[in-house]
Amino acid sequence: MLFLFFYTIFLATSLPILIPSIQIFYFIPLLLLSLNFCTLVGSLWLALFTGCFIDLLSANTHFGIHALTYCVCIYSIRAMKPYFFEDSILTLPTMTFLFTVNVNLMYSLLSSGFGPGTYNSWQSIVPTFIGVPLIQAFYALIAFSLPGLLLPKRRMRKTRVLFSKADYS
Repeated sequence: MLFLFFYTIFLATSLPILIPSIQIFYFIPLLLLSLNFCTLVGSLWLALFTGCFIDLLSANTHFGIHALTYCVCIYSIRAMKPYFFEDSILTLPTMTFLFTVNVNLMYSLLSSGFGPGTYNSWQSIVPTFIGVPLIQAFYALIAFSLPGLLLPKRRMRKTRVLFSKADYS
């Protein structure tokens, strides 16, 4: 998980140089992968840390909005985890799409609660809730799912059952 964190930081610092006009939430696939590899508390701490990191780098928002948004969205999307499985190539992009819609909705509600709203017209709703999540899903596919196919599969270790329930009866 530590490798994925530094890989995401590398992408977050290098991709804006190559494509500065596209808005990408770089840490969302990492947060979704943390739901598979960490406990809920660990995922919430990672969401808090990455949200504070983004809040420190952004100048136009109140401090803590991204952190609160990520934590609330991680907590709300964990209920959908049993419906998606880890082995499919399209699982992470699909979850990224749904999570990004959730993040955009929560961010717009929180930012309008703390100040003027960020989505002022109906014309900005379609790119925000359809365009940005599609870009996010494509980013998750290219940067996380496809490189995962190149890695060797982990072998499951065979375990022996030392004690069974019948031994205690």
